[in-house]
Amino acid sequence: YERTSRILEPLAAANPLDAELQRASAFTLTTIGEIQNKLERPSEAPVNHQTALARIEKLREADPADNFTPLAVAYVLNQLSDSQLQLGEYDAALRSLSEGNKILSGLPPATPEDLTEVRMLPGLTYHRLAHVHAQLAKAQSASARAREGHLRESREWARRARDVFTPLTSD
Repeated sequence: YERTSRILEPLAAANPLDAELQRASAFTLTTIGEIQNKLERPSEAPVNHQTALARIEKLREADPADNFTPLAVAYVLNQLSDSQLQLGEYDAALRSLSEGNKILSGLPPATPEDLTEVRMLPGLTYHRLAHVHAQLAKAQSASARAREGHLRESREWARRARDVFTPLTSD
């Protein structure tokens, strides 16, 4: 993927209006970031996720009627939140996931005909929101009331994730 990125990056920079090239570049950068997270190198991943996010955001601005690009933005925000979570940046992860959730909430609901990945994305976002709130509930620096609030939020997001994933298991 890094080799592919070295080829794509100059092409993407030279052709900012080529949507397919921008998507390919963003996908490659996001994948590199995912791999860096899995290799427990989360400090290297945010730059890839943020570069991918900037590319996809430009596509989103250029074609607001496109419902696929907002899904890509929400997906990259999920991946960025994974890096932030691994780095202990819980507030940043919460902001990324909340932004992704806001985007997803503004789209038409997924249908059974949609790709499984599209149908799963809200559930993944909810699952990660539950996880971040659970981590914040453990923070000894927070007041008992704040920890309780995060625990309630974690449970609610976990319930929502389950509501998304359960029907998918019967497909």
